[in-house]
Amino acid sequence: AAFWSGEIKAERFYSVVLEFPEPVLKVRLEQKCELLLDAQTLYLRAIRFGDAHTAAVAGLRIGRLYETLYDLIVTLKPPSDLNAEESAVYLDEVRARVLVLVKKALKVYERSLQVGRATPSAAPWVVELEAAVARVREVYLAHAQDAAP
Repeated sequence: AAFWSGEIKAERFYSVVLEFPEPVLKVRLEQKCELLLDAQTLYLRAIRFGDAHTAAVAGLRIGRLYETLYDLIVTLKPPSDLNAEESAVYLDEVRARVLVLVKKALKVYERSLQVGRATPSAAPWVVELEAAVARVREVYLAHAQDAAP
């Protein structure tokens, strides 16, 4: 039940659209983050009460929420009142500030992968988790170097 409740919160998370103007973005980002945390709580409950198969799937879902939020934020077009130079600075700053989301996604994916590898029934999820770890690790390493002073 906790897993499926997490799925419902995740669907609500995916339905919130981030867009400017800033007051709208602020409200929607708050909603989206709240739904992410609610879904995460439910998925973690499913992990505690479930088996390794459930843990692998729930971990994949949590990581995907963080990864999606990162992608949505960094691909959001800068405010229209910024010139090209200001837009570049804005995007660099946004990437640096939300890199923590990629780090969280990577951490969850890696932990879930460890659990999933221990359970033969989780094999399909292990394949997805391995791909997710590789994808997110590449993003993290590329942007962590850019964000380093």
